[in-house]
Amino acid sequence: MFLTYICIVTFTVLNVITGLCCEQASESLSVDKDEAIAEMLSSKEKWMEQFEHVFQNMDEDGSGEISRSEFYRHFNDESFLAYLEYLNISVFSAADLFNLLDTDGGGVVTLDEFVAGCLRLKGTARTIDILKLQADISELRHFVFDRMLETRSEIRRSMRALPNAG
Repeated sequence: MFLTYICIVTFTVLNVITGLCCEQASESLSVDKDEAIAEMLSSKEKWMEQFEHVFQNMDEDGSGEISRSEFYRHFNDESFLAYLEYLNISVFSAADLFNLLDTDGGGVVTLDEFVAGCLRLKGTARTIDILKLQADISELRHFVFDRMLETRSEIRRSMRALPNAG
């Protein structure tokens, strides 16, 4: 009987200790999550400041916009290219990068376009980026296929309208 009592008490104490450990781990995980979110936001702000600094250096005339020629001049500077690499932006062609940053197609890149574009380009492609690209390609494929069918129909109508040569 006494041995049963000891086993039950020991089991109960172990359950209480396990519960306390689990509660501590859960609270620690919650704090870690909050800290991770705060760190991510802080990191994003630091990146934005870095990108704003790069933008200010590229905006030679102080217009608040980077023209294509201003952009190309900096793209030929080795230290600028190294800085882009440091900021985790993959460098390919100047024209492609400028077009990706110039989201409104206005021929100039504003500060907002530059910062948002650099944040998107920083690092490797994420799953959502790849899925968006797949959706865009699928939409384009459907558009081209529909135009092909329309063109084929127009050619057939034109061919029927021609007098038979023969």
